[in-house]
Amino acid sequence: MSQYLGRAVIAYDGKTLDAMPGASIDLGGIARKPVNTMYQTGYSEERKHAVVECEIPVSKDTPDAEIAAIVNATVTFRADTGQTWMVRNAFCEDTLKLSAKDGGGMKLKLAGDPAERV
Repeated sequence: MSQYLGRAVIAYDGKTLDAMPGASIDLGGIARKPVNTMYQTGYSEERKHAVVECEIPVSKDTPDAEIAAIVNATVTFRADTGQTWMVRNAFCEDTLKLSAKDGGGMKLKLAGDPAERV
């Protein structure tokens, strides 16, 4: 029987984030866009960054200032199926957004170089 991705552990520079269910990773790499000419359709390519998104519960011990200041970090996304992806030169992309419900989630978006499978 196959196991499918259901949980992930997110870490930056060796520090594990207490992520809530639903974390995701966009592996980045080469993105192709259609290009239409008068007689045919082709494509152009551009390099796209990786993005790791998760939500962590907020407590009095949550290091929000440290997380907001993440730059030049190594981020890992480790799936419960055994795969791990690493994003180098990662940084906190957006401002942190907190919500006062269900454990006080803080949404976090980390972007960096295209992900590498390790």
